[in-house]
Amino acid sequence: MKNTLVSAPHSLSRFMKAMFSWPIFVTAISATFVFLLGYHLGSSAGEFKHGFGSDISLQTSIAAAKDRPLVTYVYYETPNARKNALFFIRHGLHFEADFIFIINGESNIDKQIPVTSNIKIIRRDNTCFDLGAHAEVLMANNNALINTYKRFIMLNASIRGPFMPTWSRECWTEAYLAKITERNKLVGMTINCNIAKGTMKVLNSMIYATDRFGLNLILPVISPCFKDFNSAVQAENRAARAVLNAGYDVEALMTAASTMPDYARHCTHGSVLRPNAYFGIDLHPYETIFQKANRDIAPRMFELMTKWHDQSNYSSWDVCAKAKKGLW
Repeated sequence: MKNTLVSAPHSLSRFMKAMFSWPIFVTAISATFVFLLGYHLGSSAGEFKHGFGSDISLQTSIAAAKDRPLVTYVYYETPNARKNALFFIRHGLHFEADFIFIINGESNIDKQIPVTSNIKIIRRDNTCFDLGAHAEVLMANNNALINTYKRFIMLNASIRGPFMPTWSRECWTEAYLAKITERNKLVGMTINCNIAKGTMKVLNSMIYATDRFGLNLILPVISPCFKDFNSAVQAENRAARAVLNAGYDVEALMTAASTMPDYARHCTHGSVLRPNAYFGIDLHPYETIFQKANRDIAPRMFELMTKWHDQSNYSSWDVCAKAKKGLW
């Protein structure tokens, strides 16, 4: 598929015009002023490296008041990652959350990211691996983003999605964040229950949803700048355990995880992210909204699902706006 610059839909343009109608004109202007102090707009890249960098906070009075979630998306250029990121840009972006694309290393993927006030780009060296990059950005400037936002989604470009059924009226970000409760503090796609002979439950880290409390539980685990792949994997292995050891729960969206209470504490199966490894079948993306794209899981189904969702012109801009307003 030819890469094209994705623009915000007309509904977004109408929203932005409405932002400057009285009586919230003054609030919008003030918020925009604060916003511009810390960041370039749209696809401009806020440079950020260890020890220095521009203020990466997206904080505005509007964002805080509306309890908007923050989505951080870590990207490193590979052919597969590019396909996944372009799919996410076409179908996953919307105006009911704020998005930060964290580009590790050289890439021109930023040319494909729409220029809107709720989407920012950070360029950084390809260090620390995905979890470390998420943590570095979230903790920058004295935890500016953590102190501003209450709900968070962290994902990377190894997965493709969102894949939403034609009958669904739910915004994909809320589908994940709705699983966060007073007891459940970390949500992912899938879980591996058989690390270290079953003593370690691993919520796979391609996507995590959490709140501020849950994020603070896992930050000590994911915040080091990992020097090698094994160290990064060990952090993934320990993230869910940090939540469970604190007396809270974790949850995976895969349907099997809903079959018993406290599934993460009692399950015994291994990784489901391989062909026929999901209890003898392949995991379907409608269960988890995203699909691991580099494991050769049901390749024909994956190809068709990608093609059909592209042809359907599914738009989170529209779906999430309608869901927020209760228009379905």
